[in-house]
Amino acid sequence: RSRVEMIKKFDEFNSKFKFLFGLKKDREVAESLNIRKETFITRKRRDDIPYEQVIKYCEEKNVDLNWILNIKEN
Repeated sequence: RSRVEMIKKFDEFNSKFKFLFGLKKDREVAESLNIRKETFITRKRRDDIPYEQVIKYCEEKNVDLNWILNIKEN
């Protein structure tokens, strides 16, 4: 897989999360998930979606995980 394809997976998740919760910046996503900004940036660079934190946050907000975590494989 190319580097561009790998970035898309995290970016798709990040875009959906921002849309769903009305967020604009990566910093806001990191804060929502209780992740340090630096950790968020590292995970984004590694294309490593923080599933555990996303699941916890969505359960607390009573949001269906199917849409936000339905990430297309390239």
